[in-house]
Amino acid sequence: MLDPASLNPGSSNYAVGVFPSTAFFIAVALALCLPVAGAWAQAPAEPPPPKAGAADSTTPEAQPAPASNASGSEADKPQAPASTATGTEAIKTEAAAAATAAAAAAVATKPITGSLEAGVSQERSQFNQVRIGDSPVIIIPGDTVRRNEPFRHLAAALDANVATPVKSLNFIADVNYDSHIGFRSSDVDTVYTQGDMGLQYGFGKNIVGVKGNIERWQVGGSDFRRVRGLGIDMVSALTDQLSTYFLVNLSTYRHPGDQSVVDADYRAVTGNLRWGSKDAWSSAYTLQGTFSRELNKGNDPALDVNAVLIRAAWDSKPVAGWDLGVSTILQGSKFGAFDPLLGVRRSDRYTGLDVNFGHDLGKYLYARLDLGYARYRSNVSGFDNDWGSIGVSVSWKF
Repeated sequence: MLDPASLNPGSSNYAVGVFPSTAFFIAVALALCLPVAGAWAQAPAEPPPPKAGAADSTTPEAQPAPASNASGSEADKPQAPASTATGTEAIKTEAAAAATAAAAAAVATKPITGSLEAGVSQERSQFNQVRIGDSPVIIIPGDTVRRNEPFRHLAAALDANVATPVKSLNFIADVNYDSHIGFRSSDVDTVYTQGDMGLQYGFGKNIVGVKGNIERWQVGGSDFRRVRGLGIDMVSALTDQLSTYFLVNLSTYRHPGDQSVVDADYRAVTGNLRWGSKDAWSSAYTLQGTFSRELNKGNDPALDVNAVLIRAAWDSKPVAGWDLGVSTILQGSKFGAFDPLLGVRRSDRYTGLDVNFGHDLGKYLYARLDLGYARYRSNVSGFDNDWGSIGVSVSWKF
């Protein structure tokens, strides 16, 4: 599902100044919960594994890449203008680490790979309706709004990992499409397209890469955000059970028309530590941290954001052909200065829990059940939100 995260955790985007229209307010408010797929979309992917033949639960190729799921990730909660902390960076970074994974065999046999995924989900949310007061412009929490709506999901990916004439140096490129469309309404429909390319170099038990990235977001049928970014990452196998992943992410967000007041530069550093237990379930444990800073292009410190995100995950294979995963995310965001529009210096908290079950349906087909819950809280109560989802999807890899 749209993890894209993305639009981006730590985003300061909310309505500021005089609101020209309700549509403008809705679009800007959505930026609070639609992260920009930073860590995933911009991180180099699919190098040869650091340790050939060590495909256990710790080597990157064995790491699941939850970049797409039918229940909708934190990034798929646009009806929650509640928090800048969506947790997508964590999910996308693990996807990047997993993708930065698998490539010795892939390069040797299939330099081009891809996937198609379709799914449906039922999502429930509860949040405060935000009203706009008279001059001076102020945001006023209104009545509690509850939504219970089905969504359909379609995703496609095409990935290239081609060896160059230089030993251990690969050319990499990816194109992705992801959509989250309501059956009954379209105000929070989200469509995400992304492309990137770069180089990846393996040495010893390490792989380092650099990749340029572009993204386009559409919300409610209209252009919402465009992203340009650069990612530099490194994955290392410290032992046959312990691996690390590091990512530096530099991005710029641009918005059309009046929404340009929330244009920003985004900077983040992510570290990931993963350990495989080699138990009967092939369990793997991941601990990840992301430190990010978003700087408003208009030099408004009230729209700058500092954020810290922590994610813990457990992945396992309880039975041959079956996968089970549980992850939790905690993130805190603090804005850069007192905001006269809100009357406070805003700070947000986000907590999320995801449980997923997966089953191989054959050599190329995979089915997945996802359960998700998220809770947004802010010192501005108009941004509070609770969200839950259950979804199923089927994917085909080629």
